[in-house]
Amino acid sequence: MMLAEPTTDTSAPGQPRTPEPDGVVDVLARHPDGLTITEMVGMVGESDTQIRRALAQLAAAGAVASRKDPPVGRGRPTMRFRLVPTTNTWARFALVLLDVVATQNIDEATVRSAAQRQGAALLAATSARDVFGAMGELGFAPRDVSAPADLRAGRARIEFLTCPLRDGVLSQGGHALCAAHQGLAEGMCAASGAEVTEFVVRDPVRVGCRMTTASR
Repeated sequence: MMLAEPTTDTSAPGQPRTPEPDGVVDVLARHPDGLTITEMVGMVGESDTQIRRALAQLAAAGAVASRKDPPVGRGRPTMRFRLVPTTNTWARFALVLLDVVATQNIDEATVRSAAQRQGAALLAATSARDVFGAMGELGFAPRDVSAPADLRAGRARIEFLTCPLRDGVLSQGGHALCAAHQGLAEGMCAASGAEVTEFVVRDPVRVGCRMTTASR
């Protein structure tokens, strides 16, 4: 796959030019494990600032996820970006699940427990190697917001930038889907030798649900 050809600058005079996101998407598509901004600068042929603007557009659309590499020495951890696959079937699945929960009179604790049991199997079914990547493949666009001290202590703080279950969550009884999301995360973490120590649910429209994990 070839890199995108340079595009004509259509920015207004005096305004900083933002590169077309397609060039960033192209190189990320060829590197499923992700790339740093420095690596993308050399591959796309744009400046650091321009790459950041393109990534901001993609992140706002839920198309990329970011994660910090383990710290090396005392320097600031490097952020690594990768594409988030689309998952268009989630919305329909969410409504089906809600119907089952309602008609069978299932409570949220039971939904969460069932999701925990499925977490390990779902993690194994994705192409990701860890919980972070699996949540990305499921469409939650995770972003690593861990501080250096968290990483040194074996903790990770993850913020979810999109909610593929949004329409269902906004429906009657939709909080059951949040319980399912939390249960999946807990099951995945347990299967990978970690545990969820905090899971904060937020408005699915504004998004920003967060979880904290810790190594066992």
